[in-house]
Amino acid sequence: MSKAAVLELCSKVYKAQRDYLQTRLKERIPEGIELCHVEIFNELRKTPGIGINELAKRCGRVKSTVSVMCERLCKLGYLEKRPEGKGARAFGLWLTQSAAEVLKSADAAGAELAERSCDGLSKKERKHLEDLLMRIAGNLTGVAD
Repeated sequence: MSKAAVLELCSKVYKAQRDYLQTRLKERIPEGIELCHVEIFNELRKTPGIGINELAKRCGRVKSTVSVMCERLCKLGYLEKRPEGKGARAFGLWLTQSAAEVLKSADAAGAELAERSCDGLSKKERKHLEDLLMRIAGNLTGVAD
């Protein structure tokens, strides 16, 4: 297999998993909530109270895009802003119970995706695949293992 074919296959797997997850999420979460919103919720679950700048970095998105999404999610009752620090404009973002419910559904869809993705692979094959993918990721990020 050529190096280009390896990259193409990685992209194909990523797209297939993303599409699968998007389809499963649409069955489980409220209308209007998209995968990008779930990504925001996941980051805020990991680090409650972070601001827009940090959230945008962690999500790999432009600050203005994340800001607009968060404003919308606040209006819909999924996020709340709380003052943070001394700056009048500084605030942190926090999940509401509604967002926590969405995350429960997303977690179930993620578990289903993991199961489906690895269907038919032995434990040894999964470990070998993990090792290979970690090496590829390390090549791209400059971080070995």
